[in-house]
Amino acid sequence: MSLPVWPANIQHRPMRPSFRLAEPHVPHHETEFEGGADRRRPRSTVRRQLYSIVWHWEDAEFGRFEAFYHRTLGEGAMQFTMPFFLVGGYVTSTCKFKGSYEVTRPNRFRQVSAQLYVYGGA
Repeated sequence: MSLPVWPANIQHRPMRPSFRLAEPHVPHHETEFEGGADRRRPRSTVRRQLYSIVWHWEDAEFGRFEAFYHRTLGEGAMQFTMPFFLVGGYVTSTCKFKGSYEVTRPNRFRQVSAQLYVYGGA
């Protein structure tokens, strides 16, 4: 089964100041011992990074995003592919929303904030 693709008629590039690497890897699993150092080991062999991003969209573009998020991605639960900026430029990456998105309207654009897991990474 192929993954849904980010619609071409929705701007995928986030606002530059908002683009932030929130979690560079899957957190380690730690086991505490009564004496000595904690034992740390990887939780998973899957490489993923968590990014915090903000998009600015006009109403029509936001409507297309809502349809994609709610209908195509099943309330944001499914993975999808989209162009995402990694080292060296934009690369088609597998992504998934962490939780929901937030919307504000500071001016004529809607400001949409979200966190995205990007698989594969740099």
